[in-house]
Amino acid sequence: LIDLINNNRKNDALKFYGDLISESIPVEKIFSSFAYNYENLIIVKDYMNRGVSLSEIANNMGVELFKIRNMVDANKSTSLEMLNRKLKLVTDVSTKMMKGDLNSKYMVELLLN
Repeated sequence: LIDLINNNRKNDALKFYGDLISESIPVEKIFSSFAYNYENLIIVKDYMNRGVSLSEIANNMGVELFKIRNMVDANKSTSLEMLNRKLKLVTDVSTKMMKGDLNSKYMVELLLN
């Protein structure tokens, strides 16, 4: 889902999100996953910007090398500033959503803009 959002594939992202909801995956779990994934993408992007090798990144993060490669691929067209903006948006809007101020579909649409 994060890949679809980062590549601005709005219709695919909304469909995938709908599929997750229809499979009874709790909204809180989905948005917790968003935050976790954006945090990891930011860490990997920061390491890459500092010239750290993929194997060293994997070792430092305690993550398999293939997952780091996937994150690097996902980060190719994404700036660190955009990732930080998306993480802040996820955090801010998730808080509002949990309070009942926003519906969860609107959250996905916000991430796509």
